[in-house]
Amino acid sequence: MSSHALSDSAKHLANKWLQGCVSGNAGHEICKKSLVPHTAFPLRVIDVGTAQSPYLKLYLPKKEETGRYVALSHCWGGQTPTITTNENLKKHLVGIPTPLPQTFEDAVLVTRALGIQHLWIDSLCILQDSSEDWAIHVPQMATIYGNSYITLAADAAKDSTTGFLNGAHRGRYAAKAIPFSCGGHEGTVWIRERGALCHQLPYHDWTSPKDSLRPLETVAGEAIRARCEVARRPQSALSTRAWVRQAH
Repeated sequence: MSSHALSDSAKHLANKWLQGCVSGNAGHEICKKSLVPHTAFPLRVIDVGTAQSPYLKLYLPKKEETGRYVALSHCWGGQTPTITTNENLKKHLVGIPTPLPQTFEDAVLVTRALGIQHLWIDSLCILQDSSEDWAIHVPQMATIYGNSYITLAADAAKDSTTGFLNGAHRGRYAAKAIPFSCGGHEGTVWIRERGALCHQLPYHDWTSPKDSLRPLETVAGEAIRARCEVARRPQSALSTRAWVRQAH
């Protein structure tokens, strides 16, 4: 298991999965459309630069220009400290100030790691103080996410400052050995509690926070109850937002 989400092994695995998906070799025939880089760009995207030249700026695609871009689906959590407005639009076309909120920064790093040049983040690509600009973009949301080469869903990030990589801070829980006997054969099953991050991620469950606090069920010495694996419910911050269904 890699210690960080952007280690060389993690990036290699992510790219391998992505290529298997879009090539159809992984059985994802619908995803093969992403192989052809002829998807229309949104009105604005972020040029993420490169690791060697990490310079960010807004980019205005030419009319009917096509290509690949990454979209970020995230939970604002109230307000985000970095937005594009009518006042700073020209500045952002030259360069977006850094440091970015951590969730945005992580999205930039993943976009570069996937070898993609452009990224779409709502608060930076839509003029936040313009009702006219919102009126243009709101009807296009499903298309923007649908046309992205890949969408990053920051499930565990409660706001734009939380980030979603944080691999170095993941803790591991101690495993417990449970002896068992079956058909004359003796063996041992090793069980450990899911990490805190895992409780937040899976399945876009709409479970209430109250349900997610149920304690893990006690495991009997001679038997492992099937309910153990679902004893805790996911706590995805992103999945508490109804609009996320449009993005995914």
